[in-house]
Amino acid sequence: MKLRQLTRSDIAIGAAVLLFVWAALAPTLSARSFRSLSERAATDVEALRAAALGTVASSGAWPAAAEAGTAPPELSGAYPGEASLTFDDYTLQWVGLAVTAYEEAPPVTFVAPDPDEEDDEGSGLIIAPGDAPPDSVGPEMRPVVRRMGAVLLYTNNDALLADLLTRYGTTVSYVRDSVWTLVVDDRETSGQP
Repeated sequence: MKLRQLTRSDIAIGAAVLLFVWAALAPTLSARSFRSLSERAATDVEALRAAALGTVASSGAWPAAAEAGTAPPELSGAYPGEASLTFDDYTLQWVGLAVTAYEEAPPVTFVAPDPDEEDDEGSGLIIAPGDAPPDSVGPEMRPVVRRMGAVLLYTNNDALLADLLTRYGTTVSYVRDSVWTLVVDDRETSGQP
């Protein structure tokens, strides 16, 4: 049996077939790779979040903040092996937050003064009946500071940032530049995606 020699046109046809097969498979391979990256990132974020919530539940205090890529000492057991939070495509960081919320202050009750008594403070201010603010005025609000935490994920992969926003849609999270921030509140019942 004789094999004929390959001509330029045979090589061109073979290359075209290989390119066609690659073009057909590339999106599937890329999507599979991205799903794997997204699942790994979500798993790592959840491990850090769960460890922080465990720490606050057991000790009553949030873990200390740490540099990006380094787990705080309280969370060193959250990941097997080293306490490094630097991965191939992203880096994690734990930070503490002080959040100011406003809550309704107890209502002020106005008491009509006894006309026979002098004002103890000497201000001369007499509150007469009916001097209370009208009902249309809302309640007085006072600031209350709460401690919370946050998981930060640094990456240059915009698709991963968008996927995390979608995945944690009902939980407070946001993206600024190339950093995704997930706010962790110890009052949450379930923030898991």
